[in-house]
Amino acid sequence: DDDDSADPDPDGDGYGEHCDLGADCDDAAPGIVGACQADGCPQGFALVAAGAFEMGCNQNDTCADSGNNDERPRSTVTLSADYCIAVTEVSVGDFRGCVAATTCDASPTETTVDPWNNWSAAAGAREDHPLNAVTWWEARDFCQTWMNGDLPTEAQWEKAARGASDTRSYPWGDTAPTLCDECNWDLSGPGQAFGCNQVQTSAGPATWEVGHLSGTAGDSPYGAKDLAGNVNEWVLDCYLANVYDQCSPSCTDPVNT
Repeated sequence: DDDDSADPDPDGDGYGEHCDLGADCDDAAPGIVGACQADGCPQGFALVAAGAFEMGCNQNDTCADSGNNDERPRSTVTLSADYCIAVTEVSVGDFRGCVAATTCDASPTETTVDPWNNWSAAAGAREDHPLNAVTWWEARDFCQTWMNGDLPTEAQWEKAARGASDTRSYPWGDTAPTLCDECNWDLSGPGQAFGCNQVQTSAGPATWEVGHLSGTAGDSPYGAKDLAGNVNEWVLDCYLANVYDQCSPSCTDPVNT
């Protein structure tokens, strides 16, 4: 049990420091508030279990991109530890909390510079939209200093998106998205346009709010949303075209830094 007389409550949410399951997952992390979920992850996070999955795509797999060879060959990747991953993308408002607390020293590119960017100097109409136009260093700083975690590795991100049981093309399976039931993407055809038809002017935005889909049609096997569409997402790894060769036929906890 935790003794609040000895251990402070840094984020002021009523839970003491160093309470693991059943109280606060990490009370010293200012971005994490409230009680843990039963699985030990913070509210708004999904638990991904340790173990093996198939990462990447071979040329004849249904997930293969005929014009892209840097996800080949498919390999069996083992992740040695459970981890928690956010169910939704980081919103502008969430990131603003870190900046306002001077915990994050960041200056995302603003809407006034590029209307497709969601960040503004003061709180605006896109606070519930995902943060974009942010550097890798700024994104990682948010994860480390505000959430007391880190960016997921590429392998962790892919397992969260794909699951452990198959080599699906999309988080929801092998069927291409239909309309906008699964993800925010650019429709094609007469009268259809960018961002699931929501872009009405050149002022944007092209994104939809984090967690916009209340249904589960686009969810990954772990319940994570928008792992396809909406915005690109940073991972911990640095890019290397032939990095998948280094993991063939199998490897454990790969990360290219």
